Amino acid sequence: MCRVHLTPTEALNAFEELRGEVMVPIHFDTFHTSFDEVGAAPAELLAGSTRQGFDKASLVVLSHGQRAILSRDPSTRRLVAHIDGARLP
Repeated sequence: MCRVHLTPTEALNAFEELRGEVMVPIHFDTFHTSFDEVGAAPAELLAGSTRQGFDKASLVVLSHGQRAILSRDPSTRRLVAHIDGARLP
């Protein structure tokens, strides 16, 4: 990871400390500015979220061009991510 960005572990810790509901990581694998391999950051983030016991629905890792629409479930008031299979232009 580049020293000016959060590592996956730091991102998960920040998400927990800020009491986030849904994490949608962005800009991973966008620029070749670090020593990690393509795909390493999201893989580490997913593995870390499992180790730390995060609800699977709280971490949304999108493919390039994919989009998520966030809304509140009226019955539970929880924030939910709806993944759109369509690609952004």
